[in-house]
Amino acid sequence: MKKTVFIVSALMSFSVYAANEGWKNCDDDGIANCEYQIKDGVLTVRPQDNSQPASIPDYQRDCSQTRYFECTTTAPWRWDENANSVQTVNIESGITSVGSDAFEDIQMTSVNLPNSLTSIGAMAFIECRSLLNVNLPENLQNIGDSSFASTGLKSVIIPSGTESNPLVVDAYAFGAQWKSNGQEGESQIESLVVGNNVLINENAFIYGWNTEKSPFYLDNFKMYCTENNTSCTTALQKTLNYFKEIGNADASAQASDFLAIYTKDGNGFYQIGDKLYATADLMTHNAACDNAANCQAILDAASQGKPFEVGGKYYATLDLFANGAACTDKKNCEDILSSNGNPFKVGSKIYNSMADFANGNYVKHRIYTIDEANRVAGDKNRVSIKYR
Repeated sequence: MKKTVFIVSALMSFSVYAANEGWKNCDDDGIANCEYQIKDGVLTVRPQDNSQPASIPDYQRDCSQTRYFECTTTAPWRWDENANSVQTVNIESGITSVGSDAFEDIQMTSVNLPNSLTSIGAMAFIECRSLLNVNLPENLQNIGDSSFASTGLKSVIIPSGTESNPLVVDAYAFGAQWKSNGQEGESQIESLVVGNNVLINENAFIYGWNTEKSPFYLDNFKMYCTENNTSCTTALQKTLNYFKEIGNADASAQASDFLAIYTKDGNGFYQIGDKLYATADLMTHNAACDNAANCQAILDAASQGKPFEVGGKYYATLDLFANGAACTDKKNCEDILSSNGNPFKVGSKIYNSMADFANGNYVKHRIYTIDEANRVAGDKNRVSIKYR
C-alpha cells in the first residue's frame, strides 16, 4: 500500500511540474498568486491555481538611482531576457486586477484582457506607445490614474457600470496619447465611447505631468456620451478648455462640436437620432443598420462568419463594414471569407488581405504562383504554363 501511494504522489508531483514548466512567478520573491511566461512574442499572465482568482501585484517604480521620468517598473517580465520580443500581452481568465506600473513601457501592439478583470491600476500601461487597440472588459469597475497615458490608442470604448457600482475612470487615465511614430502630444485617438453609469474624472483626458504636452488634437475627435452623464460632458469641456489655455484649440470652439449623445433602444442597439448601430465600434464609424432587425441580422451573421447585407450592399465582416469596404455581391463576400489569407478579387481589383481591402490598398502589379492565379481568376479564366 505504501509503495502504491508513493508512486501516485510522484506522478502527481511530476504532473504539476510539467504543467508549470517554463512559467515564472509574478513576484521575484515567489509569493504572488500569478505566473507568467514569454513565448513567441506573447507575454501571458495567468493564475498559479486555476481554481482560485489571482491579482497581478503593484510594482513600484525604481527611482533610487535615477530621475523620476527615467524610473522603470520592478515587474519581473520587464527584465526578462525575452522582454524586447513582446508584441502581445495576454492576461488569462481568473486575473481580477492589474497592479500599478505592471506593463509600463512594454511596446506591445495589442493586449487581451479577460472578463474576470475588475480593476486596472495606476500607470499600468503608461508609455506603451505601440499599443493601438484595447478591448476593455465589461466587468471593469476602475480604470486607474494614468493607466493608459502616453499610448497609441486610436479608439477607446469604455464599458458601462451599474447604478449601484458605476465604473470609475481616474485622472489622466487616457492623457497624452502618442502617434505610432512616437511624437508626443499628437494623438491618433479619434473616438471615445463612454458607457452608461460611468464616472469620469474631469482630468481623465489631460496629461498630468507636464502642461506643455497636449492630450490629443481635437480636429478629428468625437466623444460619445449617454444622456444625463454630466461627468462625461464635463471631462470633454475641461479638455477643450485646457486646449484653449495652451493655444491648441480655437477660442470659438464649443464642446458640442466634438460631442455625440447616444441612447440604446430596447434591443440594446446604439442610437443617434434616427440611426441605429449594431455595436459601439460601428457607431464611431457611422456604419448604421437599416433597422433593428437588420442590426440583429448583422450580429447573427458575423458571429457565424457569414456575410450580411446592409442598404443593398454585402459585407464580409464587421471590420469591413465599419470601413465601408463592400463586396460586389454575396458570393464575392463568401470568396473573401474563404480566402484563408490568400489574395482575393473584388470587382477588377485584387487585395492581398482583408486589412488591405479595408484600407483600399489594392495590388497594381503582382507576380502570382500558378495556384494563386487560378484561384483569383476563377474556373472560367484558368491559366496554364507551357514549359519548353
